[in-house]
Parts: sequence; structure tokens; C-alpha cells
Amino acid sequence: MERLIELVREIERDDQIKYSQYVSIALPSVMEIQTIAEDILITENGKCNWENIRLLQKQKIFPFPIETDSTGWLVGGLSTRKGIIVYG
Repeated sequence: MERLIELVREIERDDQIKYSQYVSIALPSVMEIQTIAEDILITENGKCNWENIRLLQKQKIFPFPIETDSTGWLVGGLSTRKGIIVYG
């Protein structure tokens, strides 16, 4: 969790990264964020890990569904000052 928060903060502070609707997945830090988010925000049975989502929200990092179906979230996003980081 701490690493995910640290990486998001680094992206938000990086003046080289310009705002875009979606943050580029070509950035190594974004790829790491995606991996960590999938590990800690999705349970083993594919559901949302609400406990960890609430912990991130307290840090002003807001996971949200990008795509859903009748069973729940299919694709999630992390809202940042530089744009959305997609995971899932």
C-alpha cells in the first residue's frame, strides 16, 4: 500500500508528466502502480477489496470503476492530478 501511495505522489509531483485523461502506461511507475493496484485492490475471487480502497481514499487517492457489469467492476481506475491510471 505504501509503495502505491508513494508512486502516485511521485507521478503527481513530476513536472515532466503532463495532464492527460489517462496517464501513459509506457511509464515504468505506471506499470508498477497497475501491478500493485491489481494485487491490493482486487481480491482473490475478483471482487473489490473495499478495506484497501477505503485506506487509499483516506490518502486522497480515489479508485473508481471504469467499466462494470452485473457482477461488479471489470476495470478500475485511480484518479490522480495527472489523469487516470487504469488497472484490473
